[in-house]
Amino acid sequence: MDSNKATVYFTNAEGNNVYLKLRVLDENDNSLGETGLLKPGEYVKDVELIRALSAGTGIRLKIMRYAPDTYLSEGSGVLNTTIGATP
Repeated sequence: MDSNKATVYFTNAEGNNVYLKLRVLDENDNSLGETGLLKPGEYVKDVELIRALSAGTGIRLKIMRYAPDTYLSEGSGVLNTTIGATP
């Protein structure tokens, strides 16, 4: 975390045929921030959150897939993790 920005380095690999979006959720599934749609070959370093979070705070990272021609959902997955300490 740097203020209210979470460093994520979220990447949509060049060979993917879908758009991706990352949403950061708290442990109650309330949205804290999200990326825009990433085309294949794009990445974002940081996600701006609605508030700063301290090290050890539990979060959920929801990764969503979308069809590039229709923007229809092609599924999602969730990772449970915690905010790491700043080096």
